[in-house]
Amino acid sequence: RILIMKILIIEDDDYKANDLLKFSNQKFSNPEVKLAVSLAEAIDEIDESIFDLIFIDMAIPSHTAEQGEGSPMSLLTGGIDILLELSEMQREDRCIVITQHPSIEISEEHYPLDKAPAIFKSLLNCEVVACIYYVVDDSKWMIDLEKALQNK
Repeated sequence: RILIMKILIIEDDDYKANDLLKFSNQKFSNPEVKLAVSLAEAIDEIDESIFDLIFIDMAIPSHTAEQGEGSPMSLLTGGIDILLELSEMQREDRCIVITQHPSIEISEEHYPLDKAPAIFKSLLNCEVVACIYYVVDDSKWMIDLEKALQNK
């Protein structure tokens, strides 16, 4: 029986989402990938399925933009809301934060990316495999992501 890797990409930036999709397709054979571009969509996906891997952007809009409506509010801590939701549901989906910021704000404190997974665990009881610094057109994030996936 072939195991299908179920991946959820929570990302509102098209370019970054496409990079993560490309990475997933290269790393895994025929992954089943879902994309959520807002907190509301991400929560719906999480409520519907268990994922082998979830890529989480920390800053995502609250809702998906609808034609003719104002822009949804960008939530700088939207990723934390997702982690808390998974924690409350006692889920063990592997989560990796992919961020364009060199630090992560948790409970109004900024933590360097290498320290953030331990802070997520101690403060929020959330499992985060790694926090990866994403820079457009720099492949270092892929190397870091590859390492993170091998370690867990």
